[in-house]
Amino acid sequence: MNTSKKKAAKKKVAKKKTPAKKKVPAKRKPTQEIAVQTDQAPAPTMTDQLLTLAVDKDLDIEKLQRLLDMKDREEEKTARSAFNVAMAAVQSKIEPIVADAENLQTDSKYSKLSTIVNTLAPIYTQHGFSVSFGTSECSSARLIEAGWFRTSAELSHVAGYSKDYFVDLPADTTGIKGSVNKTVIHGTKSAITYARVILLGLMFNFTTSQDVDADGNMPGDTITEEQAAALRDHLSVFDDPANAEKDLCVWLKIESLEQMPVGKHGMAQNAINQQKKADGLK
Repeated sequence: MNTSKKKAAKKKVAKKKTPAKKKVPAKRKPTQEIAVQTDQAPAPTMTDQLLTLAVDKDLDIEKLQRLLDMKDREEEKTARSAFNVAMAAVQSKIEPIVADAENLQTDSKYSKLSTIVNTLAPIYTQHGFSVSFGTSECSSARLIEAGWFRTSAELSHVAGYSKDYFVDLPADTTGIKGSVNKTVIHGTKSAITYARVILLGLMFNFTTSQDVDADGNMPGDTITEEQAAALRDHLSVFDDPANAEKDLCVWLKIESLEQMPVGKHGMAQNAINQQKKADGLK
């Protein structure tokens, strides 16, 4: 090969480009993540420290059990204290519950279960309480044979303490005169309703007033002169208005219309309207 061909071959070789090396990113040092603890664990109690010491010193089972019992008592005492503080707060907010229902057989007013629950639940749940109910057999064989049963309740607090309550009642299948007025199913439901009212009263010590009406009038308040005059106007349609007024006062157990408690005003109006209807009056 001549010199000119050699030079051309060298030029061709020189023109070839070597492939570019890929840049390898530098390795980053692993960053250390710092865990932020938002909720601090409670400080160990004296009993916790004793338990740790007992394990480290390899104490015998009997001594360790005594320490565990001590820890349980300490935790129960703390939970019971929180329960009592919360109960005091609940009861400070409970006002007399309106008696919004009427028992015509006993001529009395009472608070419906729904009214009681709707009044109490927002208060006691706000302070960490919950309520649950159940049924079981009575402890007395005689009561079981007579058709009684037990309604139980558990009042629990978020701190871990709870209290149990119960009441024994028969199925409410008879009326005030002793005649059967409900099936066993309806009578059982009625008895459980009564039991729940009783148990809620035992838990929260609330009161009701027979003379509190939906407008918030309290016991001792009487109707206004205008309301008494309006009742007399309604009574004037009867043949003997004075005697009708007297009969109404006797039935309501009051001396005069002016002394009528506000809680009985609705009862008086209903009684007059029913008598008008019975006599064909308007």
